[in-house]
Amino acid sequence: MNFWFDAIILVAINIAVFMNWAFVSQKEHYIAGEVSKTYIRWCRVKPINLVLVFGIIIGIVYIFTVEANVPWSLTSVSALLFPLGTYDWQAKLVFTNRVKRLASIYLLLSIAIWGIFLLFVSSVISLTFLVVLAPLLVDLAAFLVWPMEKKLQNKFLTKAKAKLKKVNPRIVAITGSYGKTSTKVYVKTLIGANKNVCASAASFNNSMGLSRAVNETLMPNTEVFVAEMGTYGEGEIAKLCEWVEPEVAVMTAIGPMHLERMKSLDNILKAKSEITTKAKIVVINVDDEMLCGFVESNSDLKFFTVGSAEDQIDADLTYQHLGESKYKFTYKGLSLEVVVPKTVHISNLACAAGVALYYDVEFKDVVERMAKVVDPDHRRTIETAPNGQIIIDDTFNLNPKGALEDLKLLKSFGVDGSKKVVVTPGMIELGKTQNSENKKFGEAIGESADLLVVVGSINKKAILSGIKNTEVKEFPNRKDAVKFVMANTKKADVILYANDLPPHYP
Repeated sequence: MNFWFDAIILVAINIAVFMNWAFVSQKEHYIAGEVSKTYIRWCRVKPINLVLVFGIIIGIVYIFTVEANVPWSLTSVSALLFPLGTYDWQAKLVFTNRVKRLASIYLLLSIAIWGIFLLFVSSVISLTFLVVLAPLLVDLAAFLVWPMEKKLQNKFLTKAKAKLKKVNPRIVAITGSYGKTSTKVYVKTLIGANKNVCASAASFNNSMGLSRAVNETLMPNTEVFVAEMGTYGEGEIAKLCEWVEPEVAVMTAIGPMHLERMKSLDNILKAKSEITTKAKIVVINVDDEMLCGFVESNSDLKFFTVGSAEDQIDADLTYQHLGESKYKFTYKGLSLEVVVPKTVHISNLACAAGVALYYDVEFKDVVERMAKVVDPDHRRTIETAPNGQIIIDDTFNLNPKGALEDLKLLKSFGVDGSKKVVVTPGMIELGKTQNSENKKFGEAIGESADLLVVVGSINKKAILSGIKNTEVKEFPNRKDAVKFVMANTKKADVILYANDLPPHYP
């Protein structure tokens, strides 16, 4: 064995494997345990990866049972190649300061573990075990570095608290399993002509995101700050509300998004409802069954309810679909009609209207402005491709309710003879309901589309179990799927891009 050659190769493999799993940790917000979950997910969804796991095990057994200086290639190369399948190896790790700190802790852990293995095997062979343990070590490094990260984050948080207190805007806080971002954008449109409004950018909805929004975008003349608030568990929104204290809280919907993490819809409702504790008024969508129940069981809170008149909802603001994109809104006995953009999420728009009415925008002005709202990028936006295809882009935050609405929208576009195409990897993080919801999605696609293009593998079986007569094509990644679709459609054909997955998903 050439000691230095083997050592250099193994160090290089260790670096490559670290970068691979550090990329996954970065995409999963550095939450300890998520890298290991990803490893298991690849084994479950793409069983071919069990061959690599078997190669790793055989190599380790051989090292300990035959001789200490055997070739290391079977174990280390198997670990390097993991995962086999659709993983986007071209995805790049962004070398932020946080990644550098993660790497530093990972290096210290690696040195310590290498020293332990030196007691049993040669110095070169012991490097092999670092390759094998890389996913666990990245998770452990994320866990160990968290206290340092929290301390660093507190500096930005302290600055944001001070600035928010100095500017002292009125605060609208929005949460829900889905609809947060679009509602936030609608609120800004409906009250922007009356007040200086600042809204948190994109999906900046956690502590660091809101700190950044305050520090970078809040102006001295801001009168209303609209804050989107998300959560992965109980207590997170409560902590946000300690310093971003909402005058108005908005709850859009409760659904199975992040059910994998939060285990039950009751847990999701409990975590989301933390937004209401300090609010003077809660604007809430009572079309949602769980939110309707929340209103009935919390008489101590002051609510402004919105809901569909067609469902005979008794709400402060109701809306009725009159056909196409025309709606009738009724408030305090006065009814006004408006034609809204076809892509609008009507219950979210009603929630935004409730906020505007609270801020004393005239009802007629609210309804007039509804015609001018636009959806945020990649959330049911409409584009025309260079060759004339109509593109419905809903690649962010697809959910069971929104998926069915997307398919209705798909059917409403095009002309006679237009091909209707759906490109999707399905929906994720739905916990125990993921298979059933994706099967329902597949059934609905079968009734709405001429061609289904399935991306990746994680939901393929569930979606296809609901398909009957629709033509199906399968691709390992979105890039290949888009290339095929654009080459096989023509002017006036309609293409729905329903969701997109992070590159580390199978």
